[in-house]
Amino acid sequence: MSRTTNSADKTLTGAAPPAARHAALAANEIELGLLTMHETSMSEVVAAREALSATGATGLLRSAHSRKVVADRQEKFLFALYYVGGMEEHPVDHERALKYLCDARDNGCAAAMAVLFADYLDERVRQTCFKVLRYVSLKAAGGYYTDKMVVACQTLCARMCELQLAKPPEAYDYVAEYGRAQSSGCPTATVFLAGARELDGQFTEAVRGYALAAEGGYAVGYFHLARCTRLGIGVEQNLDEAVQTMKRASDKKFYWAMYDRAKMLLDTAASDSEAFKLLKAVEAGVNYAYEHRGPMRCLYLQFCSVPNPHRQLAMCYEKGRGVAQDSAEAERHMALFRSAN
Repeated sequence: MSRTTNSADKTLTGAAPPAARHAALAANEIELGLLTMHETSMSEVVAAREALSATGATGLLRSAHSRKVVADRQEKFLFALYYVGGMEEHPVDHERALKYLCDARDNGCAAAMAVLFADYLDERVRQTCFKVLRYVSLKAAGGYYTDKMVVACQTLCARMCELQLAKPPEAYDYVAEYGRAQSSGCPTATVFLAGARELDGQFTEAVRGYALAAEGGYAVGYFHLARCTRLGIGVEQNLDEAVQTMKRASDKKFYWAMYDRAKMLLDTAASDSEAFKLLKAVEAGVNYAYEHRGPMRCLYLQFCSVPNPHRQLAMCYEKGRGVAQDSAEAERHMALFRSAN
């Protein structure tokens, strides 16, 4: 599908001077801030926009636009995304990802603030989040953002539309947007595009995408490649290869991979003790996610969801697999499993 530009896009990408472009982004941040602080009077939003426009502001209000500040907050924003999915040499670390994202927000990164509130209950907030990310993804601020930042926001815009968190511009195609981001070297977009193709029945193309993401050491790419290899989706079934590939994703602390690897170890009786340790590590991740459920929601735009290991843990305690038999613990974990489903 060819991409068309709506009137809002023209406003953002027209020949406005840098001061006006930066002021537009600052206005987005003001609107987002007012809405998320429950100051939801749209008259206040309009007044804030008009006041900003009258000043001719040249940057975000929360932070000076020095090159050092700009580079620092963009770097933190990208590090957050790296730690969410285990990209390059980074392991999956949701706690660190959230910290980087909040640090970027506190340093005046409107894109980070947009990600933090991308699934907010108020539809106006979600739409403003999309608008902020879209602004960055369209390179509306000229050379103000790095190429990686632009592509990351492009991918996040597509993800918001795929998850129906925002209403996209007319003729916007999130799958095509994933394709453009993939062509720019974004492994996250590569995985999302592969997932869309798998849902569409294009299994061979999906596996190629997962393999491409895995080549760069992306934990999520390893996981989906292992899953397809284990089940024979788009590729010949090979359980031995699936075990090895799943281990690579598991070693990078991707919870779904740790969970699936634990099940594979239990199914083959390869190592009950290792399986139990993996399940306990996943349990810790589940507990952390629920304790920080509010601020962690934003990361579900990426891969911050966690599996429910309690049924498997109940079985381990019931049968004494990798741990001493304990009927009370088995019952406790089954109760936790039921309460979460």
